[in-house]
Amino acid sequence: MITNNVLNIDNKPYVNNAYYVEVGAHRSIDCVVFADNEQEALDIVIDHYEAKRSEYEGFFFSDEELLDGETELGDYISGGNCGTYITFTYDECRIKECSVDDIEIYIDLTPFN
Repeated sequence: MITNNVLNIDNKPYVNNAYYVEVGAHRSIDCVVFADNEQEALDIVIDHYEAKRSEYEGFFFSDEELLDGETELGDYISGGNCGTYITFTYDECRIKECSVDDIEIYIDLTPFN
């Protein structure tokens, strides 16, 4: 099921692809983004949640966790403008290209064409 949580609907006129992004075993992150490719979609999602970091405690590593050297970051998702690591692994990330028709079931995209 595609969510109606579209993060960057203003990007719709500039890109032809939409991606449905789920992160976390219980869909902690569940959204649609308009992007040129999967990595850009993931970057947009990470930047969006990082901008609201105080509302999403637990999604991000603390500075202490990143600096202590004991946290093995290789399996964790990173991206966004700053290469931010989030506390979810790549195994917990699902990105699927979806059609605009799927999205229009939940939200009217006409004003953004």
